[in-house]
Amino acid sequence: MLKQVILTTALFAATASANHLINISTGAVWPQDEMIKSTDSKAMWNISGSWGRVFDKRVVVGLKADLAMHVQKFQGKLDQSRTTATDTFYVSSDNIYRKERAFMLPLCGWVAIDPIPQYRFHPVINAQVGYNSLFWSESNYDDGSGIRKDDDFKYWYGFYSKFGIDGMFDLGKQASIFAGFAYQVAPLNHQKDNKLQFKSFNAPELHIGVSFLY
Repeated sequence: MLKQVILTTALFAATASANHLINISTGAVWPQDEMIKSTDSKAMWNISGSWGRVFDKRVVVGLKADLAMHVQKFQGKLDQSRTTATDTFYVSSDNIYRKERAFMLPLCGWVAIDPIPQYRFHPVINAQVGYNSLFWSESNYDDGSGIRKDDDFKYWYGFYSKFGIDGMFDLGKQASIFAGFAYQVAPLNHQKDNKLQFKSFNAPELHIGVSFLY
């Protein structure tokens, strides 16, 4: 009984004193699908946050969530006629007549490997695997009025994985900054009229971020 109490206490103490890591980063993603590739920016803005437990200063195991966003506004000069009691005249104005929005939210398990943590500048290898959701919507506006006319919404889903490498620079014992490259593999499915549609959001990514150890 005493041994079990000592073992349980030691295990609790080890867990409570274990190091944990939080990463926050932002950057750009360039999907190869025409939904994004055909737009002016050809990119999605991405923010991500990850949390994990550190083992032996070299391995981190935890969870990671990304949010990639893209909003495209289509503008043009819209001509329309207006009639008064005495005359008919034409006016033109630059108005938004269509707006597209895409929000991608992958939720993943995450593993990071730091092979040489003893150096102030050191590489970190990252991998994540999980489930992906893409919410896409389109709004059309009535000519010249700015009033929303109709909406279209689609939900895409699928397997998600991302692999990359960061260059980490330690500011101190508990804080670091990093910059890196990653590549995401993101096949997506959408069901319409009992048929599956497919698209690929595979994409390279560049990002910068901060890391906190506690």
